[in-house]
Amino acid sequence: MIERFAPAGINTVIVGNNREYFSPLDPHVPDAIRDEFVQSDIDEADMDVMWHGDNKIVLLPENIDPDFISDVSQLFDYKNIHVFAPHDKGNGLSRNVIQDQRVYDMISTSLRLSHESKVIPWGHTSQYQELTDRLRDSGLIFSTPETPERNSLWVPEYLDTKLRSREVLLRAKDKNPNVKVPEGFVCPDINSSMQIAEYFLRTGRGIVFKANLGAAGVGVHVFPPTEFNRNMDDNKAKMEAVIRKNPLLVNGPILMEEYIPPDFSHHGVFPSVDSVVSPDGTVDVQMVDAMVIHHDEDEVSFYGCVLGRGLFTEDQNKKLKEMSMSVGQELSKVGYRGWYDVDYILSQSGDFYATEANLRRTSICYMLDLAKLLFGDNYEDKMAMRSNDKYIRPNMKGLSYRDLKTILEPVLYPMEEQQRGIVITQSFRSMYDRGKFGYVSIGTDQNDTRNIELELDGLLKKV
Repeated sequence: MIERFAPAGINTVIVGNNREYFSPLDPHVPDAIRDEFVQSDIDEADMDVMWHGDNKIVLLPENIDPDFISDVSQLFDYKNIHVFAPHDKGNGLSRNVIQDQRVYDMISTSLRLSHESKVIPWGHTSQYQELTDRLRDSGLIFSTPETPERNSLWVPEYLDTKLRSREVLLRAKDKNPNVKVPEGFVCPDINSSMQIAEYFLRTGRGIVFKANLGAAGVGVHVFPPTEFNRNMDDNKAKMEAVIRKNPLLVNGPILMEEYIPPDFSHHGVFPSVDSVVSPDGTVDVQMVDAMVIHHDEDEVSFYGCVLGRGLFTEDQNKKLKEMSMSVGQELSKVGYRGWYDVDYILSQSGDFYATEANLRRTSICYMLDLAKLLFGDNYEDKMAMRSNDKYIRPNMKGLSYRDLKTILEPVLYPMEEQQRGIVITQSFRSMYDRGKFGYVSIGTDQNDTRNIELELDGLLKKV
């Protein structure tokens, strides 16, 4: 009976397990930001509907507005996309799929009816592996091109931490002397980290505290040298008071790194390079972009990316690509397969410092597909993009997705019948006394994308 309703012609099953991937951090996230931390993963999984073309099933932790799916399908010319959200039984997405018999049977039947299909996660987890093993054990044949080799399933969990990704960066740096890695030390606890802090302070440098299991800026505290005075004890007491409030740092271990003064005058002050290790072990750089990062007293938080025309020079692109390629080769050696990115800082002296590698997909994935769809493979010569995955305003509470589209109509892509404007990338959600959505601004250059953003902001301030 299920065959009558199961989607046919499916090439890909997307497992949008963003929330599942980060859920082990939940007990350690400060109470004040935990709800938003959890909800952001759910919100940003909406963007997973944009990768890997047509003829796919997308599994998400929550249902999303059908008008949003319709708009994405129209933009990408999707004819055969099906979005399912299993009943939430308090597990991660993958286990919820296994326990929701209807959704599980729908996927199984679609895979059985398809040829050369593949299953792609946002990030590899033990739950995702349990799901694919269960499907294979039932006799289904499909590929998992972004899953490590069978004897290397330990790699993502082992290396996707602050301490161990630094080890990979240091090995890759040996082949790339033009890229630097900040001086750093591993500390078992806060007491020993304060001794290292004194070393950095005595050499006139700022300090970055990184919790080993931190993610999305949670567990990172930055203290530039401008925050310090001449009293060593006062400086150490100030830092210790802040970091002891963060459970991720209290539970250790901690990576202590020198603060690298960023060149905030540059659009690409925080470069990031996304790449893929293919099933045969070869490495392919996908995109050079840059993160948009917000700093405040309590945390460092990521909220979007910029890419395209005028971001970096040819020489800068070459340095970033070569270093990221070397990181991928190190990952390939130990059997990692799938998406990864390497993050950098562009310093005031013009040097690139590699700061971490993440063994999973990122929010740049959909931007790459969107850029190629609208502008072709040489999109970097034709346009610029700027995204915001966390546009939050209290005055938007209670709006619907349709309301949002009506308000933003003057700036929606294609704006003034040109290849410019706003593409909404997340189904609008209203909770926690605020409204929230995500978008990408497409313009002729980086300044144009920013100006379009300001127009969007002006429209929403009038609500």
